[in-house]
Amino acid sequence: MTPAGAALPARGSRREKSIAVLFDAENIAPAWVGPVLGEVARHGIASSDGDFTRLAARIREDGIPVLGYGERKTPSAFRNACDQFTYFDLLEGATPARERDGATKTSSPGGDAKLVALLRAAVLATADEQGWANLSPVGQHVRKNAPDFDSRNWGFARLSELVKATERFHIKTRGTTIVVADKALVP
Repeated sequence: MTPAGAALPARGSRREKSIAVLFDAENIAPAWVGPVLGEVARHGIASSDGDFTRLAARIREDGIPVLGYGERKTPSAFRNACDQFTYFDLLEGATPARERDGATKTSSPGGDAKLVALLRAAVLATADEQGWANLSPVGQHVRKNAPDFDSRNWGFARLSELVKATERFHIKTRGTTIVVADKALVP
């Protein structure tokens, strides 16, 4: 098999090359799901170009999770078409944009209304009758609703550190499980 876009001439616009890659990917899409040994577990798309939005959606329609990677300028439509989206600057060895922009880990993310609302909705959706939620399902819920969510965007390596730093949630450990509750709902 020839890699997508490999037969393209050296000349031509980036847009022409993107379209050729998309065309090749769409043509091989039916072959993605096959016998157990031939199944694709995930598909990754590294681009900051919105032209790949439909491709990501098409792959997801086939039941294959899409991992997206791109710059912060990546259109929200493409980020949201992915199951998970990671900004290039968060990859190993890079300094998160928040830290480059002067914010530090000591800056309280509790002042970020959008972040707090996202976390509160996830805790509420996954909480038990007493208002406590296992942090793992909270993280899954957040990612499902905001594919580009990553605690490293706020300078924290772990979701538990970020949740604690907001100062809006109770956080405790039950055995090896971290659970959280919204302080506004659980005294």
